[in-house]
Order: sequence, then C-alpha cells, then structure tokens
Amino acid sequence: MRFFRHDIVVLDKILGSLMTKVMTNVTLALEKYLRDYAEPEAQSLDLACSVDEKSYQRCIVIPACDEAPDFLEQFKRPELMGGCLLILVVNQADVSVGVLPRNHHLFESVLQSGSVIYRHLTCTLVRTAACDILLVNRYQTGSEIPVKQGVGLARKIGCDLACALFVAKRLTSSWVYSTDADAVLPEAYFRHRVQSESISAEIFEFHHQDDGSDVAQATQLYESAIKYYRQGLAWAGSAYAVYTLGSTLVFNISAYCQVRGFPKRAGAEDFYLINKLAKISPLSFNPLIDVALQSRVSERVPFGTGPAIKNILELECPGEEYTYYNPQVFIALKQWLHFLAVDFKKVFFSDNNSIDCLLEQCKSLAPELLAAAEHIGFNSWLKHLLKQCRNPESYDKNTHHWFDAFQTLKFIRYLQANYYPPQALKKCLRHAGECFV
Repeated sequence: MRFFRHDIVVLDKILGSLMTKVMTNVTLALEKYLRDYAEPEAQSLDLACSVDEKSYQRCIVIPACDEAPDFLEQFKRPELMGGCLLILVVNQADVSVGVLPRNHHLFESVLQSGSVIYRHLTCTLVRTAACDILLVNRYQTGSEIPVKQGVGLARKIGCDLACALFVAKRLTSSWVYSTDADAVLPEAYFRHRVQSESISAEIFEFHHQDDGSDVAQATQLYESAIKYYRQGLAWAGSAYAVYTLGSTLVFNISAYCQVRGFPKRAGAEDFYLINKLAKISPLSFNPLIDVALQSRVSERVPFGTGPAIKNILELECPGEEYTYYNPQVFIALKQWLHFLAVDFKKVFFSDNNSIDCLLEQCKSLAPELLAAAEHIGFNSWLKHLLKQCRNPESYDKNTHHWFDAFQTLKFIRYLQANYYPPQALKKCLRHAGECFV
C-alpha cells in the first residue's frame, strides 16, 4: 500500500489525538486517586511543591521503623543516586511507649546531612550532596501509624507522595522503586530498563548476606524456601510466580493508582499489592538486578521474613528439621491449571455446558484436586462464570482474576494439610531439581 505525504500527515494527527486522549484519561485517573484515596501527605503536597521547582528522574520509597542511620550510606553515592529522590517514611506504631530512640536519631541524622528546602505538615525536603531526601515524620507523638495499618500505611504514604510528584510534573519517570532499610542496592539498580511498558510491575532477584552466624544460616534456609516456592509456581505455569517482597519491587504509577495503592496492613502488604497489580497487567521477573538483604531477626511485622527466621532458630537442628511444601503440591497445581486452561474450558464452550455437566466434568479430576477446588470456592465461582463469561477471552480473564496468588496459596495449603505433608526443605530442594525442569 502506497502512502502519500498528505496521508502520513493525517495519520500523524490521528495518532497524536489518540495519544493525547489516552494521556488525558491517565492523568484524570491519577488525579482521582490522589483526590479520593491517597494519604493526606500526598493530597496536600501541591503547596510544598510550589516552593521548589526541581524535578527528579526517578524516586525510591523506603519505610523505616527502629532503624539506625547506617543504611543511608549507600545513598550518598552520586553515581547511584544522581537525579533520584529518596522518600523516607520514618514510622512507628501508635501502641509504642514513647518515641523509639533510633527513629529520632535517624530523623535528626537526615536533617543534619544537608539543607532543609521546605517543611509542610509531616514532610521535610532535605537537599544533600548526593540526592534530595523527602523525609516523612510518622513516628512522633500524634503522628504515629495505627498499629493495624503498620508498614502497609508507611509504604502507601511514600508511594502516594511519588504519585503526587508525578502528577505535579516533579517526577519524570512513571515507575516507582520500593525497597527496605535492610536492602543493599547493586550499582546497576537504577540503570536497568523495565523490560516492557505493558507490565504493571517488575520484581528483582534477591539474596541474603551471609556472615556465617546462626541468624544468617537460618535466613539462607528461608531464602531457599522462598525461591523454591517461586520456582514451583513457575514450573506449574502460574501467572503469579514472582517474589512478593516489598524490597525488590518497581511498579507503574498508573497501575498502582488503579488498584488504590498499598493495602494498609501490618504485614503482607507487598503480597496483596503485587497480587492486585497482576490483575491489571502482567508481572515481570528480572533476575539481572540482584538486591542484597541483611540477615537479621525482626519483630517489626507479625509475619514474614523476621518471624520465620525466629521460628527456624528455635529448631534444634534447622538444616534437618525445617520443613516446607511437598513438591507434590506443585505437581497437583500444574494439573489443576492445565485443567482450567484446557479441559474445563473446552467443555465450558461446548453445546452441553449446563452447570450439572460442568460439575460432572470435574469428577475426572484426582480426588485431592476436586477437594481442594471445592475448598477454595470453585462451585460458587462457576455460577458466577456462567453468568458473566461469553467468550474465551472473558473466560481467561475471569480465571486469572479468580485463581490468583491468594487462591493459589489456599489451594496449596489445603493439599499440604490434607494430602501431602510438608517435607524437610533439603529433600524438597533435591526433588525440585529432579522435577522442576
């Protein structure tokens, strides 16, 4: 087909108009999020932004609770932090007795590390030699975090501020980096390019530093378990086969606003955010960026890495006694996902697809799979599917949204509790090497 100059000009105008409309809709959606769902710090940031016109190429958000200021040393490297804004949310729960000394020491250390550009409500912008730090005070009396909202609210405050800066054109990148105070970032951390603009989030590789201590050895066991779980999900064909760690995450601002930000929870906030992001657009795992995490026992959250390591340390012989999911649960998961994607889908779009016929098809499943499916509410979902689903694309979307990371975990835990008891982790890893290929 031949195009003349006039045709190309017209086509450019049409594409330009479409792009403008798309960008306008995105901006309106971001503004709606900030207006209706963002935290007060972000909603009132316009006044603060008007004081200083500097814009940033990217930003990174860190919640800090009871942390010494040592972790900030890495952010003094201009080669790492050039053009970057660090949003640091110093926080503690409202049930704490008095201000945690290390919180106050951290806050004051940042103030003394550079010059204060402005203050507004709980936010203070500090300009240092390497980067600007937007410091958020959620630790002093009257500004503490509600105990049930914990680290989830702390992350949400920081990320909402990043969204506000983006809308105000003070942040040029539409991607926000999320990490923790115990993370050591590699030199290439900010130099990487997100693998695809169509994804909602990218999750990086990680490893824990090993100093030979008992804590480090326990942490290595837990790390092996997390990586084994992700590997099992990936082998089974799950779309949710990524680490759900808030310290290894970069997400798209538009997708973040669509799912209304980090859940305000005292733990697992990263799991639930990533689970929601996966339903907006695909997730991507980037093994080339490897974030180092400190090995330590922590009681900052009620579950997760810190409590898990503490439990491992209580074992008499952790290397022998620490157990995890039996490899059989991933074999069962693979069979279940294939059933949903192929066998059941075929019957669903056949002429004989009454609910009775569909349930009859399920009887072809192994007994443990059928029991696990009933446990996670398959029958109720099927009734919903019959009302809502009209084509294969809709079926795939409904299945992806229903059998998400949380349902996957429930499915696996049911199989573990009733059919496949946990095994020693070292045995699981050995079997994984044989099976997950």
